[in-house]
Amino acid sequence: MDDITDSSSGHCAYYLPKKKRFCRMIPKAGELLCGEHMVYASEVYNDLNSEETKTQKRKRIPCPLDSKHTVYEDKLSKHLKHCNARHATLSDYYDKEVNSGFVDQSMSKVPLSDIPEVKVLHVINKLCKLMKDQPFSADKSILLHHSLEDEMNANSDATNAMKHYQQQASIIGNMEKFGLLRSQTYYIEFGAGRGKLSHWVARALSKHGENIEFILIDRANNRRKFDGLLNSENGPKFNRIKMDIENFNLARYPFKINWDVVGIGKHLCGAATDVSLRCLMKTRAQISNCKSRNAIHGVIIALCCHHRCNWKDYVNREYFLKSGFDEEEFNIICSLSSWATCSFQKSQPKELYSEINDTKVDASLVYGKEESESGTTTPLSSCSTAFQSRKREEIGQLCKQLLNMGRVEYMQNHGYDARLIEFIDFDVTPENICLIAVPNRYIDQ
Repeated sequence: MDDITDSSSGHCAYYLPKKKRFCRMIPKAGELLCGEHMVYASEVYNDLNSEETKTQKRKRIPCPLDSKHTVYEDKLSKHLKHCNARHATLSDYYDKEVNSGFVDQSMSKVPLSDIPEVKVLHVINKLCKLMKDQPFSADKSILLHHSLEDEMNANSDATNAMKHYQQQASIIGNMEKFGLLRSQTYYIEFGAGRGKLSHWVARALSKHGENIEFILIDRANNRRKFDGLLNSENGPKFNRIKMDIENFNLARYPFKINWDVVGIGKHLCGAATDVSLRCLMKTRAQISNCKSRNAIHGVIIALCCHHRCNWKDYVNREYFLKSGFDEEEFNIICSLSSWATCSFQKSQPKELYSEINDTKVDASLVYGKEESESGTTTPLSSCSTAFQSRKREEIGQLCKQLLNMGRVEYMQNHGYDARLIEFIDFDVTPENICLIAVPNRYIDQ
């Protein structure tokens, strides 16, 4: 308990307000702060105001190539020559924030616990009324594909592996259904991770050999990658690009003449989905040597983590504005979307997640009836125990649906027949909605 009130034990002198204690990392010899918190050196040294700290004048700043780490300001030029993030900016495809939403000024997100309860309930009321007037529907299309048959049979007892095989098989099955498995095509996997989805798509298209190529984009280094398993001389080619999707200029890629492009992704988090869609639509108009009317032949992305969406990058801000929600309310909706999965349990019945039928949500719908009548409702900061679990999850699902509908409209505005499908059962994963967009003339009614 000593480190809660005292930083003199050789640990970092930076105080963590949320944890109500000092950082436990050990700084370098002669320093008071660890590398993570050196960026706050000036304020800490001013607070300590000792003779020892007056000599600590070096300033620590975020690295301009990757703000996740910091560097001494007087060592910046040297650091930039060796920084692990430097290769991204040297890439031919790097174009800073080319897929960003670009807004003049964006509000910072406020934690739901800091927002007045009345404001949150007002947003929930508006949301429920809107979604009753514009009911949401997602077609159920849970499919399998022969490319994963042997793997699924061999791992039938591996529960964790099976849920991923089932999802990949259904995504590939729907790709086949909507005409997205084809030769002379570039498959771009956004947020590729280890590249499993691309691997299985390549297996599904094994007969086409050299007539397909894969571009895997991810900003992180991943171990045990799958893209090398099929990367042979006569097989499909895999090109992995380590870069944030926001900075990836797809139009600069050397596409072959008469080849098309298909965007794919499995559980692409929040704003990553938005910048991926914008990346594809920006590229569509700039590629002139593809064989079809639309250079981007289609998109299939399993959606997730809507709470990580943001106003700057969201692809269809106009949809929210015309629906009566401003930026502040958009941020509240993003935060509320986490309620859909925060208490997910496989043992719960599916009926628990049915749509809301109420046109108005008041305190009695969010809190228990007795609590609301007595006026003893708990603030939103205690939402983990204050709200009825069923109602919280339903509200969270409505938030996700609204965000997804804006994305569907965005693709429709660009000449695609876009739809949302339930590609896997809810008890396999609560993130079971997939966005599919295909040029109108290809859609299978």
